[in-house]
Amino acid sequence: MLSCPEGHLFCSECIRRSSEEILGLAKLDFPCLQAGCGSPFTLSTLQKALKPKTFDLLLRKIQETEIEQAGLDDLVKCPFCTFATIMPNPEDKVLYCKNPDCLRESCRLCQEPNHIPLRCEEVEKQGETDMRTFIEMRVSEAMLRTCWSCKKRFYKTEGCNKMTCSCGASMCYVCRKPVNDYEHFGGRKGQCPQSSNEAQLHQQEMEKALIEAKAKYQMEHPETAGLKLKHDPELIIAKSDSQPKDFLFNPHHYENSDSSTDSDEDGYY
Repeated sequence: MLSCPEGHLFCSECIRRSSEEILGLAKLDFPCLQAGCGSPFTLSTLQKALKPKTFDLLLRKIQETEIEQAGLDDLVKCPFCTFATIMPNPEDKVLYCKNPDCLRESCRLCQEPNHIPLRCEEVEKQGETDMRTFIEMRVSEAMLRTCWSCKKRFYKTEGCNKMTCSCGASMCYVCRKPVNDYEHFGGRKGQCPQSSNEAQLHQQEMEKALIEAKAKYQMEHPETAGLKLKHDPELIIAKSDSQPKDFLFNPHHYENSDSSTDSDEDGYY
């Protein structure tokens, strides 16, 4: 049995459960469980009731609170853990965390990972990275074709739009539908061209995907409305020779031609 300073007795299990609930609420006051008492349990009592890891966490939380309340000048905290230290020299821009479970380097000004020699305003923040990679994925997906039979992914830079996979399946590069012969191609209504300007086709697909991806991401993350990306995929898309290789994926690339076949077993021809 354990007691509060006023002598009210409780089993250690009751004190443990109550204290863990209080810690979970980010509070550091552990009052007696007796109605009307309010006298806090001492640290020695809590140490007997709590598991060692939980008590260590409690001590760290208490230390953090005391440091913050002390209002120490030049106190710098690691953004990735609870480590804090005094850095009196304003020229010291990088915090080297001494917590053995962390040991990360961070910028004391913007709280981002160490980015020397870049200035803070030149560094891509996590929110920007998330939005950029989302857009890049959608743009790359828009340009890649997938074999309807074996699901191999590919793109081409020239040649006939009738693509035949090594698995034997054929498809149209323009509309991406399965085809059996060249009747699918021509100049009549409903037909696709047998040849096309791949750069122009990819450009149109990228631009459309970019607009849709931005709108979708900002709808799901309204806090990013008006966010200006430091590494905007739109700048890559603006290049007239942009291809899927400029983004994230590493798909199969084939230069399709009616007059030759691809010897690669994994290829389209």
